[in-house]
Amino acid sequence: MAQLLNTIQEDHTEQNRFLRKYATVSSTIDHLHTVYGAHLSVLVSESPTDMERYQTYFDFFGTLSLIHWQNLVFPAREGKAYFNILNKYSILPHLSKANFASRPVAREGQEYNIETIRAIPFTMVLAQLREFINGYYGTGTAFQKASEILTDPKTPLALLSIAKNLYSEKSIDQILSDPQHSNLRGLISDSEKKTLEKHNNQEQHVLLEEVINLYPTKDQGIRSVSYLLNDLKTRGVTVLKVIKEMYTSYAPFRYSLQNKESSLVIRSKKIVDDYTRRASTEEKQVLEHSEREAELTKKWIMNIMEEKELHSKMLSNDFNSPELALLHKIQVKFLEEYKTESNKNKLRELQVYIQMTILAISEALGFGG
Repeated sequence: MAQLLNTIQEDHTEQNRFLRKYATVSSTIDHLHTVYGAHLSVLVSESPTDMERYQTYFDFFGTLSLIHWQNLVFPAREGKAYFNILNKYSILPHLSKANFASRPVAREGQEYNIETIRAIPFTMVLAQLREFINGYYGTGTAFQKASEILTDPKTPLALLSIAKNLYSEKSIDQILSDPQHSNLRGLISDSEKKTLEKHNNQEQHVLLEEVINLYPTKDQGIRSVSYLLNDLKTRGVTVLKVIKEMYTSYAPFRYSLQNKESSLVIRSKKIVDDYTRRASTEEKQVLEHSEREAELTKKWIMNIMEEKELHSKMLSNDFNSPELALLHKIQVKFLEEYKTESNKNKLRELQVYIQMTILAISEALGFGG
């Protein structure tokens, strides 16, 4: 069982921060009171009547977000290039040498890379770099692509084409007469059915197929997207209006969006640029992906929340304080010196300094790894 450790190094781990809540009788009672109060609030609050509808939209947004996230971090895509940037310009190479991490950087016996790095060290690296893609990346694109897919007049026919390929033994009429596909039936005209039959399933939508493939089953994916298309058509609303409605009425979605807003408040392009100022043109092009996504997500969140600027609903820290900015500059200086230094004694000294900046920045941010 985990124990509360009081060494300087261990006191800065997320695990130890949690255990501190149970260090005394008083702190334990206070924490349990908070948890119990939150539980009671959920019990007495009214569940939205459209919970299943909202969750269907939420799942669709999440699937689109996942696809965009995978494009950045999967080794077969941009993953190796992005991880190399972290390895060259962040604290990542120094975490395995530190004594204060609650978990090793990677699973035992494995070299750390984009596939094997543990979640907490990965989050810590992104937080110290002030990149924090794990909190927001894919959100803006998900909302943007959802709006495009669900309003594209070609989507219903593309969806039927996917269904026809899935149920190859059935005719189009048999698929559309299935009660499970009643939503899809209401979206396809007779002329469109004939077009699909005539052109032998040539209507394609690459992203839509990728989305369908990420659902537990393709059948579920087809039914879910058909439901959303029919919902928008029947109600005569836009995707943005639905998202605003979900933010107001569906707590899981609201808390998720507020977390993403907090991530963007923590993120700082200026500080990311300081760390990566020696990056190559190719590396900067990879980093530009996260900058574009941050701006797109920011635009959507401010529109949904009807705000003129972002401000965290959950965190009160001043992430733009000159003191914190100075800590980052000091860390950048030590990281750059370490890469060019050859003297072993000097390297050991710099390693200690880098660890000190990691601890200091973690305290200033209010969380570590």
